Amino acid sequence: MGHPQLSQLRALEAESIHILREVAGQFARPVLLYSIGKDSSTLLHLARKAFFPGKLPFPLLHIDTTYEYPELIEFRDWFVAEIGAELIVYTNRQAVAAGANPYDLGASRRKLLALASVLAMRTPVLVLDEPTTGQDLAGVAIVRGVVEAAEAEGRTVIAISHDMAFVAETFERVVVMRAGRIVLDGPPASVFAEESWQALRSTYLEPPLAAVAGARLGLGSTPTDEALIAALG
Repeated sequence: MGHPQLSQLRALEAESIHILREVAGQFARPVLLYSIGKDSSTLLHLARKAFFPGKLPFPLLHIDTTYEYPELIEFRDWFVAEIGAELIVYTNRQAVAAGANPYDLGASRRKLLALASVLAMRTPVLVLDEPTTGQDLAGVAIVRGVVEAAEAEGRTVIAISHDMAFVAETFERVVVMRAGRIVLDGPPASVFAEESWQALRSTYLEPPLAAVAGARLGLGSTPTDEALIAALG
């Protein structure tokens, strides 16, 4: 009698629980960022399942901008007490005194601000979710610089991104997934090579423009700007 097949949702839940347990076991002082929003609430629910019936082995960290609705703060305090979790609340008092309002920033600058907040925590592993969304060329360059600086410090950087140009230019290893399974895994030169395009497109991703141009000009899948200019000249 075979083992029952997990649904995709159940498999993703199981993988998430495994990661949470690994983090608790491997890191000295992990925290779970909690914004009271839907995403972090889902993550908190998974963390509770991971360590049930015990309490969370790490605290929750809420970056309080002081612009939350009072009802949300009331719910936060009630819920944290209800589940017996430890809560750390941090507020940038200097920014509050200066009258800084997070809603005065555009979407791209808010994303960069969030990135700066995570960097300030000095965690050994940095996970970025669509870090270049809404960024112009200057913003993308800032994000790339952050990744390179973190790597130079010996920190691990993991990014979830649909920006294939950014991925190709920034990361040493690329993992492409479809329906919870890995379809491509390797360095950018391999993942974005012409023979991998069909698998890449099966996930609704397109190879970077540089990879397409490089294939047509015989320069490989990760040509440098100098090589492209020379070939086109």
